[in-house]
Amino acid sequence: MSEIKEPKDSLWAFIKTVGHESFIIKVLAWVMLLLFACILVLGVAVVMQSQKITSIKPLVVYVDRDTGVATAKDFEVVDAAGERRNEHETWIFVSDFLKNLYDYTRYSQVRNLETAYLLCHSSVQQKIKEYFIRDGMPGWVKSEVCGLCEVESVFIMDTLPDLRVRAVFKKKVMRPGGSPILDQEVEAVIRIKTIVRERFNPHGLYITDYRETLVKDKGGQQ
Repeated sequence: MSEIKEPKDSLWAFIKTVGHESFIIKVLAWVMLLLFACILVLGVAVVMQSQKITSIKPLVVYVDRDTGVATAKDFEVVDAAGERRNEHETWIFVSDFLKNLYDYTRYSQVRNLETAYLLCHSSVQQKIKEYFIRDGMPGWVKSEVCGLCEVESVFIMDTLPDLRVRAVFKKKVMRPGGSPILDQEVEAVIRIKTIVRERFNPHGLYITDYRETLVKDKGGQQ
């Protein structure tokens, strides 16, 4: 005959079974909670890392056309007052300076030159006058011709002790009818130091040396 279990034994077996199931459920719940926490932490880490990547400033590599040597440059400059000059501000300053020299009409030529001369040393002004004489520009002052200047590129070569910039631009001198008197591609190497920002020089940059080299001369009708 089969043994008949007492009610208290059946109750104890039931409690043990339920207890095991409850423990397993609790363990599984804790495992799921731990997995969720890990996923949450990983998600936050990915978002933070992506923000760091997008905020990284691209490193620009300058290749010297004469030597072929590639050099990584940090273009940001901080002056004595702690104010920063980045490559964009330097580009604008150089572009505006060149356009004041070579982009003009008969009405704006003298005014543009005066503006440009405020931004450079007297020795630079003398060099610029020599380039004007070379091009025949003094004979065009207040005449009907107009000058056109297109800045193609500005490369910052050095930042210490001063900025040294190489700019490539095209300059033209046109007659009223549209025929060119001068059509050249020019490379200029410009040395710039930082100064206190002022009303007439909001960029706080000052040219201490300027040299032009003729890259291509398409000629013109004299």
